[in-house]
Amino acid sequence: MGSAIFISEIAGNRLKEIVKPIIELLAGIPSVVYGLFGMSAIAPLIRNWLNLDTGLNIFTASLILGLMIVPIIASMSEDALSNVPKSIREAGFSFGFNENGMYFPGYHSRTKRDNWQYFTWFG
Repeated sequence: MGSAIFISEIAGNRLKEIVKPIIELLAGIPSVVYGLFGMSAIAPLIRNWLNLDTGLNIFTASLILGLMIVPIIASMSEDALSNVPKSIREAGFSFGFNENGMYFPGYHSRTKRDNWQYFTWFG
């Protein structure tokens, strides 16, 4: 969520034009590629680091799953934050929130509803 807030609110247009496509590309990588990367690169590191017989364990799988899900969540959250109407931001300012205070309390209810639409068939 922090990366989505940075991209949609803090980053300038030039940085946004560079970072957003990179995150979209990372979100588009198939899970099989992440799994292959985990088995060939991360598992041997975990095996040597923790002195295990094999590096193929739940810890390695959770690390790869964490790496896989971050770009997806960042991309979806940035899209949701970009679609928050200006009127909601102005309402937050009228309640006394500053720019930093608006990132979480003002957007939370609206973005939660927008993110839920990605997971339902109802839109």
